[in-house]
Amino acid sequence: MNLEQIARETPIADLPKLAGLLAEAQAIVLARIVTEKTGASGAPVSEPDEWITAADVAVLLKVAPDAVRRMAALRPYRSTALGPKTIRYRKAGVLRLLKRA
Repeated sequence: MNLEQIARETPIADLPKLAGLLAEAQAIVLARIVTEKTGASGAPVSEPDEWITAADVAVLLKVAPDAVRRMAALRPYRSTALGPKTIRYRKAGVLRLLKRA
């Protein structure tokens, strides 16, 4: 049974309840669409984080890998989550930094 058929066959006394259920369903659908496009926080959904090495960042920035480790501008995009001596940089953050330069 499709929605149109339900709307046509529902007794008149039950139509207000049906209208409420349809409005609720519409709100859920719209919320899913918005959340899918922007994420739960409201920020636009981007690609999943890709973590790259200092050598990869050095190639993007055209500097030496040692210079990458010393750059204060890259600290917000740096992570040691893999291990205390394993430093990775968020590629999206590095690319944003490149756009600003």
